[in-house]
Amino acid sequence: MLSLAALAANHPTLPTAWTSQVKEDRIGNTIESENYVAKGASAENPSAKWTNYTDGSCQRLIWSDGRKTTRYLYKCDAVNCCHEDGTNAPIEYQIPNVHPETLAPVSSLGKQTITLYDGKDYQADVWTWKFLKQNFTVFTQEGANGTALLRWYTAVLGQESTNDYVGYQAVAAADMPAFVASFHKPDIKCTLTCPKAHEDGQLSAGRLAFLRGEHAPKVTAEPPAATPTFLQYTKEKSPSDSCTGGHQFCCPAPQDDCNNCPGGARTGDCCKKGSCCCAFEDLLKA
Repeated sequence: MLSLAALAANHPTLPTAWTSQVKEDRIGNTIESENYVAKGASAENPSAKWTNYTDGSCQRLIWSDGRKTTRYLYKCDAVNCCHEDGTNAPIEYQIPNVHPETLAPVSSLGKQTITLYDGKDYQADVWTWKFLKQNFTVFTQEGANGTALLRWYTAVLGQESTNDYVGYQAVAAADMPAFVASFHKPDIKCTLTCPKAHEDGQLSAGRLAFLRGEHAPKVTAEPPAATPTFLQYTKEKSPSDSCTGGHQFCCPAPQDDCNNCPGGARTGDCCKKGSCCCAFEDLLKA
């Protein structure tokens, strides 16, 4: 049997400095760039991320010098610039994003063909891991410039999110000084806080949610536990009553109880793990 360390060694490592066109779930089409610094961030080398709407309507900068994190909005609604201090630093997009890695062993789901929002098909390597109640499924592709991120999917407590990446590129070492310098804090006057701008009617609730990396406010009914909405489940079983046919795999069950899975998704091997039997194609459509 392979050790956890051996399993972890088989997955790729994503770059910590990258740029990409991105279709973010519930946000839309953006252009993003990130300089992720796990330790030792400073004003000269901040852990920072730009997320800019492609129509130029709004831009967000997350900036952390390792001691303090500030999020800025530029030209959003009626606001030229506003900020909020004491927020979360940029998210790490890595396989896995848990340290040490032994806390979240990575499994390979093989290769799958996926269609991104540019309408093109991509042959992807698929990786998955779980930490506490959150599940991650990440799609990557190897190329001449290393590993590219194609899709980042996560689900936690009934909430799911999918980001698609087109033209994802690592930043070359020679370009790093200029790249790091691009994450400058605003040169323009930016004394207005975004919560105050929202309170004064200058900034919408949706833009404030975008600043904080939250879903835009909306009213939804709480789904019943017996009919989970965060994955679509298969309705076929193999003759041996195991989750092994038709690109199926064990996926998290609501409350980690397979009695909450639809009838066609209950198999003995997955129930032992507190999981449901899911079809991989259905996950891609979710």
